[in-house]
Amino acid sequence: MKQKNSLKEILLKHLKNSPGWHKKGHLYVFAEDCGYSPESAGRALRELAEGQEINVDYYAGAIRKTKLARYCFDKPVEKKIAYEIRNGVAYMVLK
Repeated sequence: MKQKNSLKEILLKHLKNSPGWHKKGHLYVFAEDCGYSPESAGRALRELAEGQEINVDYYAGAIRKTKLARYCFDKPVEKKIAYEIRNGVAYMVLK
């Protein structure tokens, strides 16, 4: 008999296979599509983040500016914009 994967395993695999940040709400919908409740998804994400198996970051919402969570497996490289002057012309470069 095939054993069903836990929601934590499903979410971890999804985050590993989908690079970049994922908003909590999108992961709730993904969990529902897998047959789990959003509450279970929230608990699983919190446990994965507390166990440092995934990364969590918070950003300000567009309307109310409240802190919203986003999750990823590997943190994307944050590139910074810098300016260089070449022959008297300013160029924007990513570092």
